[in-house]
Amino acid sequence: MILQHKTWQENFTTYTSNLIEADEFRKQNWQSFLDKGFPSNSDEEWKYFNFEELFSQTINPFYAEKQTDLISESEKDQTSFVLPECEENQIILENGQIKSQKISNQQIIIASLDKAFSDYSELKIKYLNQAAKQDVFTLQNNSLWQGGLFFYMPANIVLNEPIQISLLSNSPHCANYSRNLIIIEDNCQAEIFIYCTGLNSSADELYLHNLINQIIIGENSQVKIFFVQNESKNAFQIAYTDIKLQNNSNLDFYNLSFGAKTSKHLIQADFLGKGIHHNLKGIYVLNNSQACHSQVTFNHNKPNCSSNQLFKGILSGNSKAEFSGIIKVKEGANGTSAKQLNKNLLLSPDAKIDTRPQLEIKADDVKCSHGATIGQLEDEEIFYLLSRGISKEKALEILTFGFAEEIIDTISIPSLRSFTEQLLTLNL
Repeated sequence: MILQHKTWQENFTTYTSNLIEADEFRKQNWQSFLDKGFPSNSDEEWKYFNFEELFSQTINPFYAEKQTDLISESEKDQTSFVLPECEENQIILENGQIKSQKISNQQIIIASLDKAFSDYSELKIKYLNQAAKQDVFTLQNNSLWQGGLFFYMPANIVLNEPIQISLLSNSPHCANYSRNLIIIEDNCQAEIFIYCTGLNSSADELYLHNLINQIIIGENSQVKIFFVQNESKNAFQIAYTDIKLQNNSNLDFYNLSFGAKTSKHLIQADFLGKGIHHNLKGIYVLNNSQACHSQVTFNHNKPNCSSNQLFKGILSGNSKAEFSGIIKVKEGANGTSAKQLNKNLLLSPDAKIDTRPQLEIKADDVKCSHGATIGQLEDEEIFYLLSRGISKEKALEILTFGFAEEIIDTISIPSLRSFTEQLLTLNL
């Protein structure tokens, strides 16, 4: 394993020296990456991650200047999946580069993150290093991302139609480093659908998608974000989403995971004002030998805020999942109400789930709860449906949908709700 780590480091250093040397921020982060080294299973956050499976692959860093041929071959396919509700509001990125955009409200600013940081140096100073997680993969992203998305919604905008952001990976045997900065100012309303997939997902290509989302929600804003991971079945995705919430904001975040051979999503939300409410709902549906790792940290820093986490997993074959969630109620965050629940349905005796819900409370007058369940379909339920003339395959589908509908039924975009149901069916 140590040799594999060294090979990866040497390979990436060879490919990336020109990019890194040109920017002091990248250079510092790359050096931190080299000093820190890759984690191992002795690190609590990576205890269940199969590093051997990742590091045994030949994956090179991807370069924007090398993607001309790839783009020209794939442009005809880029709009192959857009929700009908998002026809007038869509942004398509390929390997981290904006390829097309269409927005009905011209007050919204959309640009490459490179350009935004170049034109507005204060943005770079304020946000680039703000993402708190500094593990080896975020350090890699800090060093190697190119292009990126800057999405800025000024105050007092109400969008009546959702926006789709498609993050397409078209980099076989390469690593794609994506970075998105989404800023929604005060008194806004918006729905955003973020869709991650391989451009040629039917080919089940191998690649690594390393992604950082930074999301800032202003005071009194009401926002829904739907993050759907549907990468190629041989791909790896490692994502980090950093959320900052201001006074009286309300965020519903959906984390829906169906694709990738191995995926890991670290979600951190910081409650930076009073009266905030944050719902986090997650579904992971795994089959064959897929693995999914969900790690959540909610930092309740201010009083009178509430949060509700509900993650549901459906596992078949010899798939593996991990849920690790912690609610931290800081000193002075009185009046906090926080719930966390992870429920799992195992459809195979070889499927495995490791779940660790946690609370860390340093304030008074709080209402907090956490829990986890692991179960199987009841024989009596299956027998009842069979006795009504329903096939066993259809009975399993009905019961599994019944398990997931508590989350799926709350998806407010009709075609996305239908698409989620389709993905669930395909993964059973």
